[in-house]
Amino acid sequence: MIELEYTSPKTQKALGLQNISADPWFNGLVMSGWSLIQNDDDCSEVAERYSLAEEIFARPCPRVPRHGFAESRLVKGETYPARAGHLSEILWEAKALDPGAEVLVGRWVPSESSSILTPSGLAIGWRHDGATAGRDSFLFPFATPAVMPTGEDCGVKAPEVPYIEAVAGTDGIVRAVQLRAGPMIPAGPPNRVYSTRAAVLVLDSSKYGDLEWEKVCSEVGVKYKHRGWEDGGVVALHPGATQACHHAIHAAVAGIAFLTTDCDGIQPGTELNQTAEASAYSWRAFTEGIQAGYLASRYSLTAAIAVLHHATALSGEYAWLLGAAVATIHRYSLAAIHGERRHKKGGKKKKLDRQTIYQAVLENFGAVLKARRDLPDIHAEFCNPALWSSSFGGKPWAGCVEAVVRLDEAIRQALRIGLLTTAQKGGKQASISECISAAHVIINAAHNTGKFLNKWVSQSKFDAAAVADGRLLLKETPTLFNWYAIKQAFALHRDVSEICQRMARSHSLVGKLGAEVGVKTVKAPASKPVHAGPKPTPKTVADVTNLLLKVQAIQKTDAWVHIQAALCSGMVVVGGYAKLDVSLTAPFLPMNAGTCSASFAGSGTVYTLLGRPKSWKTGNLLVEKFSVGTDGTSGEVIVAVFVSPEGSIKLAIQHNGESHNG
Repeated sequence: MIELEYTSPKTQKALGLQNISADPWFNGLVMSGWSLIQNDDDCSEVAERYSLAEEIFARPCPRVPRHGFAESRLVKGETYPARAGHLSEILWEAKALDPGAEVLVGRWVPSESSSILTPSGLAIGWRHDGATAGRDSFLFPFATPAVMPTGEDCGVKAPEVPYIEAVAGTDGIVRAVQLRAGPMIPAGPPNRVYSTRAAVLVLDSSKYGDLEWEKVCSEVGVKYKHRGWEDGGVVALHPGATQACHHAIHAAVAGIAFLTTDCDGIQPGTELNQTAEASAYSWRAFTEGIQAGYLASRYSLTAAIAVLHHATALSGEYAWLLGAAVATIHRYSLAAIHGERRHKKGGKKKKLDRQTIYQAVLENFGAVLKARRDLPDIHAEFCNPALWSSSFGGKPWAGCVEAVVRLDEAIRQALRIGLLTTAQKGGKQASISECISAAHVIINAAHNTGKFLNKWVSQSKFDAAAVADGRLLLKETPTLFNWYAIKQAFALHRDVSEICQRMARSHSLVGKLGAEVGVKTVKAPASKPVHAGPKPTPKTVADVTNLLLKVQAIQKTDAWVHIQAALCSGMVVVGGYAKLDVSLTAPFLPMNAGTCSASFAGSGTVYTLLGRPKSWKTGNLLVEKFSVGTDGTSGEVIVAVFVSPEGSIKLAIQHNGESHNG
């Protein structure tokens, strides 16, 4: 536990730091060596706790939690008396703003990036204060709330939730430096507008300091509340910020609309539309992410897997995160296959070690292009049982190659559409959805002794990524910020890099697998209208095990609700889906509703999951009831999963005698 010297902490920031140091959840995330100053007598003793050769940092703490307070800063002075004097100045500056203020002192950590973890998203920004100041920052919104300490565990009282601030040092280590309280803000678009109406007052939030902006928001909220302007008439502009920065929080508390993108030309009289979750992926953002993933010097497979688990929340401009994740998984998949190839019988007498092969494939984009060209030959080798012992290679790895070729072709097609060919309506959306599906297949693929990519990611990390574990997400901020920095560098030029062009023009590997050994080839994904939905080949009982039945709904009109049901392997729909429009006599309010999910038709529309997904095993008849209304049986639908005589999986939805078979 961190020892805060002299007296017990009284402010929420200091208490929060003490609480997280005692909480096992933060093991490995909190640095030691913090001290607490409450009066002048503490300044000299605290200054002398640290060597003059190391830099120390002072963080003023208000008695009542506030988003933005007296500025945190490095402590000046080449002697102990000089440092003590500067600490005293910082203390009394803070007390002038809040008589109960304290000052935390710790060792300075040179930082590449900073972050704020909340239950609904992870904000990441440049250097030590980019996330909180809204400077060169971005938001990673979550599809499900992050697993993190509850408010009760860390001294945060409802309805507020914990905000965990961290910095990623130049050494690549992520350290939690603060826990504070903040309002629960659902993840959503980068702009927040409360109603469709003309702007009445437009403010440039970026011109104000934290304390000034807090005061402006307070005054505006009181002055204009009686006129109804607080629900959209007052607009704050802050390009480059996120909805988790200090300025955005102050605006949210005051009911002020907050825009972080598309700010040019906004003035009194400009008509603003109420924001809602984007229903489609931005192809431009996705391709910018592809570039970042292939060029990243700091890459992490764990970060890519974590991002893919939140695909339903990453529509619109957030799609760049998905592009980076997909490219990263492609790189690691190629490395895994080349690493396994070295175990072939009759190969080189002196095998290269695994890490050398991995590093050669992961080194740069040129290595990616070279490694993908070898896939047909490697696939043929895996299909020859004479070349492998029972523990290496063989048909399981041939299946892994087929999955990688599917992803490879999906990326090619997504880049070709818009760069080299003219897409049909919805073609870009379908191509991005295919990339996401193919990447999920790779994540779930297995070989002889475990998951395909388990050389880099343990089973515990696979599990943590699936449930949005906050510790894992925080530790991946160096990779996420590296992706962002590369994306921004290309965005400045408004151009598609040579990376995307080269991948789009590369030769397709489809049809080149297994021609001599009778292995089924991988088909190229076709561009389909966005609402046409996937047309998978029927799956037989022998094809699948341990699937989940997912049922989801969306309200179409006041009286009608659209229901979808599908069997899924991870994020991938197996064997098509069933759908039915249900008429309700009571409001749509699914009981025990789960999280959000994307439409099984591939349109990008966000649905509400009805309850928890149900496990289904091959050969079993599964019948489940789900409620989508508030009046009992009128809102009850029955979903059944069964197997047809020819062995295909079938689903049926029934409501008041009406049914649909998928």
